[in-house]
Amino acid sequence: MDLGFLLVPAMMVGAFGLFSMFVDPSSIVVTELTVPPSIEDRGYTGTVPALRFTNEIETITRQAGTNRGNLITSEDARARSVEALTDWFGLAQPFRATQVAVGLLPFTFRGGIFELGDGKLEFQLHGQSPEYADFELVVEGTDDDLNGLFNKAALGLLSEIDPYMVAVYHFRREIPTKDFTQTLAAIDNCLVRVPEEQMPWVYALWGHSFHFRGEYEKAIDKYQHALELNPDFVRPMMRWGETLAAMGDHDAAIAKYQELLAKEPVYPEALVMWAKSLLAQGDKAGGFAKYQEAVEMTPRFARIRRDYGRFLMSEGLYAEAAEEFRTAVTLAPHRESLKTWLRKAQRALDPDLAEAAPVASN
Repeated sequence: MDLGFLLVPAMMVGAFGLFSMFVDPSSIVVTELTVPPSIEDRGYTGTVPALRFTNEIETITRQAGTNRGNLITSEDARARSVEALTDWFGLAQPFRATQVAVGLLPFTFRGGIFELGDGKLEFQLHGQSPEYADFELVVEGTDDDLNGLFNKAALGLLSEIDPYMVAVYHFRREIPTKDFTQTLAAIDNCLVRVPEEQMPWVYALWGHSFHFRGEYEKAIDKYQHALELNPDFVRPMMRWGETLAAMGDHDAAIAKYQELLAKEPVYPEALVMWAKSLLAQGDKAGGFAKYQEAVEMTPRFARIRRDYGRFLMSEGLYAEAAEEFRTAVTLAPHRESLKTWLRKAQRALDPDLAEAAPVASN
């Protein structure tokens, strides 16, 4: 009897406990991405195309930055998911193929970029893992916009794997215009593809889109629907309060924040919203106290430190604001907006020095 046939799967099962402790098995892995010679000439050789594509996936997930959390890990985790077990056992490609075959790397794909003529390109991606064995993605672009082609392909793949995250990505990008055309199209995709347990997040985002467009009654309707789907899901409760505040009903808004905190006592964003309503009612001391309470509740939450810093800036407390922004930058060094706020506070303190002073990120 040839026991070698059983050896690799058995090792895989034994290793999975160790593997899953330090690598999220939901990582996207692109094992191969071929390109034509004209693109190779630009430096896209070897593993570079696949890494460029997975970097685009990472960028999208980072820019989305959903409160729900991402189902997809970063490119670094993707790389580890390919390498970790292989390095652990000193094995090579056949072992990786077994990882895919037994589903330990469930989001595994291969593909290529092909020339169509007249400067047009086609990006093809095919599933390798059992769950995505029938998956095929085809998008077109141009050879003078490879970044756009990678972005379109990454969004197409993520729309299949994590549609809600794609909706958040579009939402964040469309906030300045308040158009939300791509957001609403992505939400339509969510309504078809998202698992039932994630659907409250979809309705909460849908409501938030209406809120930004000033369609407050529609926003509240979507928040109500989200809560009907999951009464314990408190985020739409906070957004409902935010919409009531935008309508000028701060007492009702505060009541919503109180209702939320009764269900979920550790929710600093609700305290920030509460602070804003108190300030709108002229209660500066109460607003100040709520901001402080939010910071004390979660001192390592960069966005809360930023919000508190912005309040301090509005009160002319520039040194205190700069300290809050500096803490926020330390907690989230890759968020450029936090560094911008720190520079604003520095300029307010010393216009001459702040212009040239670099912002430390750690």
